[in-house]
Amino acid sequence: MLGLRRSVANLRLKAGPRTVSMEGYMSKIWDEREKSLENEYFRRKEQELIEKLRAKRAESEKADASVLLCPKCDGTLAEITFENVQIDRCNECKGVWLDAGELERLIGQEETGWLSRMWKSLAG
Repeated sequence: MLGLRRSVANLRLKAGPRTVSMEGYMSKIWDEREKSLENEYFRRKEQELIEKLRAKRAESEKADASVLLCPKCDGTLAEITFENVQIDRCNECKGVWLDAGELERLIGQEETGWLSRMWKSLAG
C-alpha cells in the first residue's frame, strides 16, 4: 500500500511547461467541485428569495389596487354604513363621498328631511 502511495505521489501530469502532481490536480478538481456545489446552493436560495419577493409584491399591489384615495387630500377612503347605504369617508379630511345612486337612496329614505327638501328644490 505504501508503494502505491509513493507511485501516485510521484506520478506527474504534463501541463504546459510545468508539471503538476496528481495530488495537486485532484485537489484542484475537488476545489472546483466544491465551488460548483456552493454556487448552485446560493443560486437556488436566490431564486427562492426572488419568488418570495415577487409574491409579496403582487400581494401588495393587489391590496393597493383595492384602496380608494380621497380626491381632495389623497387620504384613504373607508366605507361606512349610514342608514343602510354604503358611503365613503376620508380618514384625513373627514370628507364624505357618494357613489352613483347613493344620494338618491338617502333622499328616498328620508321623505320629510332637509336633504330631501333641498334635493327636490334643486331638481325642479
